[in-house]
Amino acid sequence: MASNESGPNLLINELAGILKKEGMVTPPKWAAFVKTGVQAQRPPDNPDWWYVRAASILRQVYLRGPVGVGKLRNWYGGRKNRGVRPDKHMQAGGKIVRLCMQQLETAGLIVKDKVGRKVTPKGQSLLDKVSSKTMPRGKPVIRAVEVRVAEKPKVRIKKTEEAQTPTAPTAPAAPAPAAPAPVAEPAEKPKKPRAKKAAAPAGEAPAEKPKKAPKKKEPKPEGAAE
Repeated sequence: MASNESGPNLLINELAGILKKEGMVTPPKWAAFVKTGVQAQRPPDNPDWWYVRAASILRQVYLRGPVGVGKLRNWYGGRKNRGVRPDKHMQAGGKIVRLCMQQLETAGLIVKDKVGRKVTPKGQSLLDKVSSKTMPRGKPVIRAVEVRVAEKPKVRIKKTEEAQTPTAPTAPAAPAPAAPAPVAEPAEKPKKPRAKKAAAPAGEAPAEKPKKAPKKKEPKPEGAAE
């Protein structure tokens, strides 16, 4: 059974226990207080983190091999918090990755190639054995099956002349309502021409208007207060 079919967490934890039990990998003395990279703030909390990292590296070599230290450093790197500046991806420590690969190579699980390191038949059998244990039982295997549907035979129907049945006469359509007649605007009343004054004949002065006679003041009676 391929190791990529089982869950990575269960596979790596089970494989780390086997590497620790059989002594294929040995953590150095400085593994208790070292960080995994510059992006980490503290060392790992798990005391057996070295075996977990070695098991994870063995799985990555199996999936991505041949692979070198540089690619694995990018894979195990992370984002570094740089304060007010934007975060930046930093590579993991190269010493940890290189030493784990050397120990796995000494155990005969991986081998060095021209391009990088790849898994050996011994390492592949170990991964398949562990993946068969971690694979849940009774899990249905879904396979793509090509389903072909039989086509239905085409039936040709000959057209025959059918007797036309008399149809009831349709009522004539109602005429459209006539448009309303335009309303005539009231005609304007003709204006009366003004009478022009007769002009004086030539050589005569125009007639003067009669002047009004001045009002006479009545005399006041004697003894009236002025």
